Amino acid sequence: GDADLSHPLAWLGVCAVALSAFVFSFFLIWNNRLIQEIGADRFTSHAMIWSSILVVSHFLIMGEPSNVLDWNLEVLILGFALGLFGTVLPSIFINRSIAIIGSDKMAVLSMIGPFATLGLGIVILNETVGILEAIGFTLVLAGVYWIKKGGDKESKI
Repeated sequence: GDADLSHPLAWLGVCAVALSAFVFSFFLIWNNRLIQEIGADRFTSHAMIWSSILVVSHFLIMGEPSNVLDWNLEVLILGFALGLFGTVLPSIFINRSIAIIGSDKMAVLSMIGPFATLGLGIVILNETVGILEAIGFTLVLAGVYWIKKGGDKESKI
């Protein structure tokens, strides 16, 4: 159904998601030159190192490091799998794709994610699509069309 925006922090979340999408779009477009210059693997390594430093710093500031030793082995294994399959491998694949096909085409291809998420939510989780989801879906589709129309005229994507 429709999202409940009556909570005082709801718009903070909306803004955080919008800012994240905005920053990621610039990341996809602007990193093309750097990937071509230093290589996809080196670029991904630098990105993962800095991400790790920031995550560990956040953990040290916000929590007690000794808590990690108390975690269940299953939680550690699931966390490792989530980090590997949800962050590290996708980062490698995205950056290698940018090196091969360019950032403009990769930006268009990355728009498949929101469509897949919406479709899987409907099929697997039996979610309903409300007016806000339909508007968001339409905006993403319009953005992909706009990028594609204004981008490389020879592109086959």
